[in-house]
Amino acid sequence: MEKFQKISSRVIIVLALIWAVLMSTGMLTVGQSYFAIGVLSAYIGVQNIILLNWGQRTGQMPNKITHLVERHGEQKGILTYVVVNILLYLLIGLVVMYCGWTLM
Repeated sequence: MEKFQKISSRVIIVLALIWAVLMSTGMLTVGQSYFAIGVLSAYIGVQNIILLNWGQRTGQMPNKITHLVERHGEQKGILTYVVVNILLYLLIGLVVMYCGWTLM
């Protein structure tokens, strides 16, 4: 799981840097820029849900989930993590992707 986290975090950083370079050079339109940011946000949401599922199957939760469980308790900590990831990253990412798609 730690290897997946390291690889995935590097993928996120590389994608964000590519987006920043393309955006600063003017190679992306506004719609393409929104779509790319939406994809990045949705990717983060999916990655975090995969980490939660993987952690529950193996019994070893990632540090960010362990912190929430210690702080809020088992049920509320995991529920908070899921709600934030689904609503904040995944849903907003999909909405931004749709808005970018309509602007293209």
